[in-house]
Amino acid sequence: KINQDGSQPLKNLVAAGTAKDPNTGKDFADAVGNYTKHSDAQAKAYWKKAVKALGSSNQKVNLLISTSDSGKNMAEYIQSQWEKDMPGLKVTITSVPLQQEITKMFKKDFDVAQFGWTGGEPDPLNDLEIFQKGNSVNFTGWNAKQFNTLMDQAATTTNKKARYTLLKKAARRAMEVRGVNPI
Repeated sequence: KINQDGSQPLKNLVAAGTAKDPNTGKDFADAVGNYTKHSDAQAKAYWKKAVKALGSSNQKVNLLISTSDSGKNMAEYIQSQWEKDMPGLKVTITSVPLQQEITKMFKKDFDVAQFGWTGGEPDPLNDLEIFQKGNSVNFTGWNAKQFNTLMDQAATTTNKKARYTLLKKAARRAMEVRGVNPI
């Protein structure tokens, strides 16, 4: 609705239509499940815990986006929702050319960044591997041992059904730990 371009929200790190699960025939994204449901009440409860831990509700966060990205409307929506759900939080949006955003992300010079990704092949591995330790576009440096192990196993198995089972487990693990938040 926000983008007004027909795009659909992600349920997890793999977009719907990327691949079919050979074990079930279901779309891979559906087989992994929906991990992106929002709850205003839960957001507000987490914010109360954060305020207590931080000692103040007066907090600032900068949301880095690219000027070449169609995400301006999305960034403004995120800003409005975060500020609504987390009273006292001030969200500033910094919009820079894509190459500058990527440079800042490589340097880890950001609080939160909005970045798009499209895998080169219809394979869930392409969407998931960018979050592995050591991947050049793992901009946050996120590192989860169980996720990495599952991804390594999936990348080296020749059994298609076992590979997809490992990829589903990896996708679920990434969403449970919340190294990133798909939009």
